[in-house]
Amino acid sequence: MYRNLAQGRNVKSRKLKEIFNKALVDPGPDFVVCDEGHILKNEASAVSKAMNSIRSRRRIILTGTPLQNNLIEYHCMVNFIKENLLGSIKEFRNRFINPIQNGQCADSTMVDVRVMKKRAHILYEMLAGCVQRKDYTALTKFLPPKHEYVLAVRMTPIQCKLYQYYLDHLTVILPCHLFFFSIVHLNNMGMIIL
Repeated sequence: MYRNLAQGRNVKSRKLKEIFNKALVDPGPDFVVCDEGHILKNEASAVSKAMNSIRSRRRIILTGTPLQNNLIEYHCMVNFIKENLLGSIKEFRNRFINPIQNGQCADSTMVDVRVMKKRAHILYEMLAGCVQRKDYTALTKFLPPKHEYVLAVRMTPIQCKLYQYYLDHLTVILPCHLFFFSIVHLNNMGMIIL
């Protein structure tokens, strides 16, 4: 929705487009917080382009998704927060991505590994002022204790029919000599038994 409004898509009135542009893009909000910010991992995506068009310089990205060691995605997100801190993608690739990936190969030399560790440390130090990595333990002192409950709920007759149809027509059971598989069926309460 933000992307469509910020770019004026499907907005017929020129005056309304100007209002949306002023409120959302230029000058935009004073402060931008992107929850689920890992969606900005691709600079070519329409969402990323729309978010990068915001003129506000005060930006935060929140993500609970690990970055899976993809430095290009990492560059895109950091570039949203502090533009050009890591340089262009070409500079970043030459300075960090290539040396770090070269040192992670099974046949890497000791020199490659040493360069990888040094570049990873330099990258870590460069981002110390703008990237804060926390795990769930940072919140545990503020949250009540977690209680889990397992409830068995009887399926309705239509749910049983739909699920049985799914099992009969939309699943494939492979021969056991190819893959391990579980047999799934419903007991008399409508619960799934594996």
